[in-house]
Amino acid sequence: MADFRFEGQGPDGPVYFDAADLPESEREELFDAIARTDLEKMSSIIVKHTSLPADIVQNMLRSFVKREE
Repeated sequence: MADFRFEGQGPDGPVYFDAADLPESEREELFDAIARTDLEKMSSIIVKHTSLPADIVQNMLRSFVKREE
């Protein structure tokens, strides 16, 4: 099984995200989005489960995902 998690400091305090904690349907959606490098879908799931703003999540994801332009 794949693993996707992170922790750090957000604007409102500590943030922890672990895909293993998601409901199965959202976990499948997240890993499908990762496979397709769909940053919008990935960030929408992460934003829903953290206190982070969408722009911060998207910037974080862009730093890890190399996209072909």
